[in-house]
Amino acid sequence: MAIFPSVGGRRGFKCWTWSDWTIGDLHLEYGTLTLESRGRAHFECVTYTTRRNGPDHWWAGFSLETREGVKLHAEPPRAGIAMPDDGPGVRYRWSFDFSYEASNFARIARVVQNAVR
Repeated sequence: MAIFPSVGGRRGFKCWTWSDWTIGDLHLEYGTLTLESRGRAHFECVTYTTRRNGPDHWWAGFSLETREGVKLHAEPPRAGIAMPDDGPGVRYRWSFDFSYEASNFARIARVVQNAVR
């Protein structure tokens, strides 16, 4: 499943945010991907589950694309924090960093988060 976020930023940075997003019993809140012009990226969010029968993970990968949809970088999906059966609604802060080709920074106009279960 892919979702397109809102976008913002300041000179030397580009930032995409995702509001609440649900896939089955998994939930993502406050998802933010920040790209730095020097080729670094940082993703952070809060995840939780409403599942009561064992641990689960939110998985997230990203496609950095031009305005026309040309893929410049594909970051494979990563598993988030294992959310144990602590009871529904317990929130977990999760983040990770990755690198991309810095020369593509100016061309990146769109990000697609590819979440999987």
